[in-house]
Amino acid sequence: MSEIAYGWKDDSGTLPWLKQQAQSNNSWNVRQIAMKKIAGGWKNDTDTLAWLKQQSQVNDFMFVRYIAVEEIAGGWKDDYDTLAWLKQQAQSNESWIVRYVAVRETAYGWKDEPDTLPWLKQKAQSDESWSVRQIGMQKIAGAWKDDPNTLVWLKQKAQSDENWIVRQTAMEEIACGWKDDSDTLPWLKRQTQSNESLLVQAIVAREIARGWQDEPDTLPLLQKWSQSDYYRVVRHTGVEEFVRALANVWPNYPDTLLLLKQTVLSNENDDESERCITVVELARSWKDDPDTLPLLKHLVQSDKNEDVRCTAIEEIAGGWKDEPWMLEFLRNCALNDPFERQAIFEENPRKIALEIIIEQYPNHPDTLSLLQDRAENDSDVQVKEWTRKNLEFRI
Repeated sequence: MSEIAYGWKDDSGTLPWLKQQAQSNNSWNVRQIAMKKIAGGWKNDTDTLAWLKQQSQVNDFMFVRYIAVEEIAGGWKDDYDTLAWLKQQAQSNESWIVRYVAVRETAYGWKDEPDTLPWLKQKAQSDESWSVRQIGMQKIAGAWKDDPNTLVWLKQKAQSDENWIVRQTAMEEIACGWKDDSDTLPWLKRQTQSNESLLVQAIVAREIARGWQDEPDTLPLLQKWSQSDYYRVVRHTGVEEFVRALANVWPNYPDTLLLLKQTVLSNENDDESERCITVVELARSWKDDPDTLPLLKHLVQSDKNEDVRCTAIEEIAGGWKDEPWMLEFLRNCALNDPFERQAIFEENPRKIALEIIIEQYPNHPDTLSLLQDRAENDSDVQVKEWTRKNLEFRI
């Protein structure tokens, strides 16, 4: 399509053909490519702007309507009617994604217009879609950070918006953009005390861990967080911030290692990502602790979750690779891990062990025989196929 648009631009049939592709092709990707080619190559055609506006209303694919608005805002910024048209779309278009891109492009392209900030605040307050309110708020926080009313307005949004994602975004913007403000940390702490939402408390604790690790009150707050269900609400990033804060900022605190061990051992029915992150930090930050290697081996042998077992195998193989027992340890994992596949995307610890053996012991006399055994006898079809391909490559 790109070659046709470029090489046959002057052909009378090219533009109608591109419009047909943009309007009716079964692939949204083909449609958006065609639309971009039209907007860029036929910008000066008298019908192009009107056609793009029409497509922003009627195209069957939501994302193609999004592209149409984006192209109009970028290519016709100097057109006297563009700003008014964007505001109209942001106000009345039935599609949330059209309103979203109209708000975003208005904030980006017309920041210096005196009406833009109050208009954005109105959209961030009243649009029925949380994503539109969110993008309006983000643009205000970034482009009008120096406005004396912005921080007050964001705090109000953080407490009053009906959607938790918008409230979360407001708190993140405050914590990041106003970190040096003397009232930001006390305000965040007050949210953990006065807000009844566990989600809000989890988000606040995460932001404090990110931005104020050296404050004397931060560690007690994180300890409280780790002992409750707060952090389970924000899952991956929240737990990661907590674990890394403990490992990197307070490694010598007497309870830190105990807290991490408890996280690994006491959550077998929870999100495995929490425990995998903790396994990594234990293996790397407390490698020399006498309990670390036995704990990791215990996880390899006994943990019910295959992702935790995979992570423990990888960390042992990386941290203790020169130990004389390593090959036998990996061989045992490759032969005896109890993994049974339930879904195609699951990671098999036996395969992880085989991959490490091939990488670390490619020429060992036992490696070939182990691969041959797994190619014939492993209960996981994926491991069999993968091993056979590796054997073919070795031959």
